[in-house]
Amino acid sequence: MATIEFLRADIANRQIRVDRDGLALRGVELACVGVFKTKIGRFNEASLATALRLIKANSSGVMSHFGHGSAVTGEPGSFLGRIRDPFLPINTSLRADLFFDPTAFSSPRGNLAGYVMDLANSDRDALSMSFVINVEKIIEKNSQGRPLIGPDGQALPPLWTPVEVLACDVVESGNAAGSILSPVGISDFYPPTFDFDKLTDDELRALWKRTKATAASAEENEMRRRWENTKRRAGLRT
Repeated sequence: MATIEFLRADIANRQIRVDRDGLALRGVELACVGVFKTKIGRFNEASLATALRLIKANSSGVMSHFGHGSAVTGEPGSFLGRIRDPFLPINTSLRADLFFDPTAFSSPRGNLAGYVMDLANSDRDALSMSFVINVEKIIEKNSQGRPLIGPDGQALPPLWTPVEVLACDVVESGNAAGSILSPVGISDFYPPTFDFDKLTDDELRALWKRTKATAASAEENEMRRRWENTKRRAGLRT
């Protein structure tokens, strides 16, 4: 049964930035593959691909608010604009552009659009995106009928499959997303636990070519250490 849930949570030719001329935030991160911060569910690559199709199917764009207030209370005044042009630069990170509505610059709560653009430009980690979605939840099981176990030895939480994307709101901390304009680095291609020694030299070179401009943005210290070791082994230079 589908239930509505709140998820507070430059690749290729797309830029990740504040676009003041276009009145937009380009490449905001909507969701990532993995277990949510609150451990209540998780997305896989198919979940993000489904969300992308649902957002694209909405010709007007998906509504975006400043916080989840209006979705919960029904009170107006927090509408920011519309989420459009979703894209999957990699299979583990769903991004899109947030286009601000002119009214968001003079809302009953003040200049919300200007505030969001200023803060995203000043401190991208201070904001995040959160889905308001209608989902189906699936407990994945192994051949013995038992729930699948994650790397931590605990049963994986339910897999969430979006059925409808109702909103993508700006919040302080998204449950399934990183910072609102997070750069793309090594961590977006492989999880923190990935062993880079498993990659061939050709695979390493291909990865390096794709992440060269932003490799330093990988946040996980252990990942960065292992990446540097394998990078040296493959003869790659920064």
